[in-house]
Amino acid sequence: MTPQEEKNLCLLVITRLLPERLQDDGLYPFGATLGPNRNINLLVPTSMKKSPTRDEIESYWINQLRESVAKLQGDCKAACFCIAVLIPATKGEMVPAVMVYLDHITLGAESIFYPYWKDEHSKFVLGEAISSPAACRIFISY
Repeated sequence: MTPQEEKNLCLLVITRLLPERLQDDGLYPFGATLGPNRNINLLVPTSMKKSPTRDEIESYWINQLRESVAKLQGDCKAACFCIAVLIPATKGEMVPAVMVYLDHITLGAESIFYPYWKDEHSKFVLGEAISSPAACRIFISY
């Protein structure tokens, strides 16, 4: 697999899970790593502080993913975490979105935002992705 294919696979699996993980009160954050056999390992927190700030959630996931990557001893090529955020909409109001922070060992990192809403069947739908380069925070020592 090429590095871009590894990154795409990780993102594909995560985005398929997102609508199922959304709740009326948002998204319970989770992380994932791409293992040596193209397997995705989901990481779900066993405990989480009540009403954490975005910085606290991001810090938690960066630490958890670094530990997970270290255990794979170089066999992990991509890692990500997903959190609920608000982003500005076209008219200036804030809308709910999911941010996927995706870090690849050779391609670097990006933050991908997916606005979401409920359709006529009360199922969550992800909008078009909005991507932005991000600082590498997981594979910084590789």
